[in-house]
Amino acid sequence: MKLKDLKEEFKKFMSEEDWDGALSVLKDIHDALPENPNQEDWYDHNSRALFQAYCKICDWVVAKAVVNITVKPGSKEGRIKRLEELSGMTYGEINFFDD
Repeated sequence: MKLKDLKEEFKKFMSEEDWDGALSVLKDIHDALPENPNQEDWYDHNSRALFQAYCKICDWVVAKAVVNITVKPGSKEGRIKRLEELSGMTYGEINFFDD
């Protein structure tokens, strides 16, 4: 799928508040970034919106997954800090599996 189509699909999922669908497409866009470095600002802005959506519903594990595919180091650091503030846990304590 072309990057333009992926971006439109992401926008559609976001407007429908289908966060999991948006995350799936965001991962595909992330994988296409090496060939499209001029899209990093778009990616950063929209990954932030998805991160905020997951934080709003207190889904810390998936919010962390969004942080893990954040490209810009400064954005990643800020999102880690925000996730820790909102969740009351350290970044390392937010696990993908219940132990």
